[in-house]
Amino acid sequence: DATGHVTVGTYEINGSPAHFFNGTIDNVQIWQRALTASQVAALAGLSYVDSVWQWGPSGGTPTGTVNQVADTGGAYAQYPGEIGARVTAPRPAFFRTDKSFTVEAWVRDDALTGGTATAVTFADGDKMPVSLDYHPEWGSRWSFMLTDSRILVSDASPVEGKWTHLAGTYDASANRACFYVNGQLQNTELTSSGATTIQGCSAGVVSKNNNGSVVAGAGYWNGGQLVNPWRGG
Repeated sequence: DATGHVTVGTYEINGSPAHFFNGTIDNVQIWQRALTASQVAALAGLSYVDSVWQWGPSGGTPTGTVNQVADTGGAYAQYPGEIGARVTAPRPAFFRTDKSFTVEAWVRDDALTGGTATAVTFADGDKMPVSLDYHPEWGSRWSFMLTDSRILVSDASPVEGKWTHLAGTYDASANRACFYVNGQLQNTELTSSGATTIQGCSAGVVSKNNNGSVVAGAGYWNGGQLVNPWRGG
């Protein structure tokens, strides 16, 4: 473990500077941890994808009546709304839900009157540690749920049959969760007294970790029971 001071533009040999850099150096940053490939790419103003779900043996595995659809809107998985129909994908390496993360999905619910439906979650022997869902019993809202029972919901009701982008983020360093619908930060949190308006993100959140696979189209509850089938894309 090094104990000396930081040098820029040269390094020291036996206490004397040597091998001077001939040029310009700017914006030096040092991190007390290893950065992911995405974080390194972001620092360089580039884009990088850590893990992409693909249909087939190399990615998601369908169970039940799940069909791959390709039309003018792109390619997607179509779910019939039946219990057990889902796509399971390997959990990204080193991904933990008690660390900072973002989960997102393009979703389309074709039957809003069909009940609660889970778009994305992680398989778990007890219940869902993190999920993106639709909940009619909460005033017909999209939701972002975390393991500490924190529930963020959309400010407005979804439109049946319309593609919508959902994204939930968790900042472990600030213990804060945020929910976005079509890129817009939502300002509603569900409490024991009902929907409550908040100023953007929810504070005091502590997310827990699990080791389950990524699951699209179904939820888990009460000892791993499959619930909340998705109907649509």
